[in-house]
Amino acid sequence: MVNHPIEYIAFLRGINVGGHKIIKMTELTGIFQSMGFADVKTYLQSGNVLFSSGEKEDAKLVATIEGTMKSLLGYEVNVILRTTQYIREIVIDTPFSGKPVGKEMKFYVTFYP
Repeated sequence: MVNHPIEYIAFLRGINVGGHKIIKMTELTGIFQSMGFADVKTYLQSGNVLFSSGEKEDAKLVATIEGTMKSLLGYEVNVILRTTQYIREIVIDTPFSGKPVGKEMKFYVTFYP
């Protein structure tokens, strides 16, 4: 059986907000690569990280990321993890599909751990 990697997005809570828990995205990319993740990309200075992993258990990934971040940075970083497929399904399944998103309408999604 071939182990195909899954694409994930890690939403790191409280990173680079209000001058607290500052981390450069190049450093964050390096941390994720050091954990063995592939295709690591960050989004702006948001603390959102796109990556691939063969691990299929979200709880293991979250524990690995949170533990590594605490070990390397010295502070706790809470992680909300979702697959890119899950995010695509949210966009596709929105009741607002086909309606223009612009100044009159914005689309917000909230995730809970």
